[in-house]
Amino acid sequence: FFGADLRETLLLWYVSSMRFLCSLRGERMIIVSYAKLIEDPKTTLMNIGAWSGLGRNPEAIDAFLSNFFEKGLRHHEADPLELQKATLDIPYVFDLYQRLDALAKMETFSRRDIQEIIDAHRDSFAELLQFSFLGRLFSVSKRNWIHQRHMRQQKK
Repeated sequence: FFGADLRETLLLWYVSSMRFLCSLRGERMIIVSYAKLIEDPKTTLMNIGAWSGLGRNPEAIDAFLSNFFEKGLRHHEADPLELQKATLDIPYVFDLYQRLDALAKMETFSRRDIQEIIDAHRDSFAELLQFSFLGRLFSVSKRNWIHQRHMRQQKK
């Protein structure tokens, strides 16, 4: 993302992840772990097919895996202890990582689970958008709109 500045990259990940979580409404949801996709692509794709209603088509999945899928797409293995050390001054980033990791391990989850994550991060997220370098990534009107939206949700 930003080259050698890990802190800025982590903050950008945090904001992008929070914006995505806040955009989710009552849609059906599935979490696809990138690590699981790389480790066991056939099972992961079969699960996506079943969840989406497209069905499980082992022949089509085998063709995709043979012709297009590259197991070498795994370039980095996350180390939670390393991440925790890198986020000592921004602990909400590590907290979000842990919460999303736990969510990904759940067999099922609900909108309430997502809302709990949003609620736990509402203040950090709003403050980050208003007062940090990340605010410069968005226009003033977009930044104000995001902040006001989250403040309104906080009052609910």
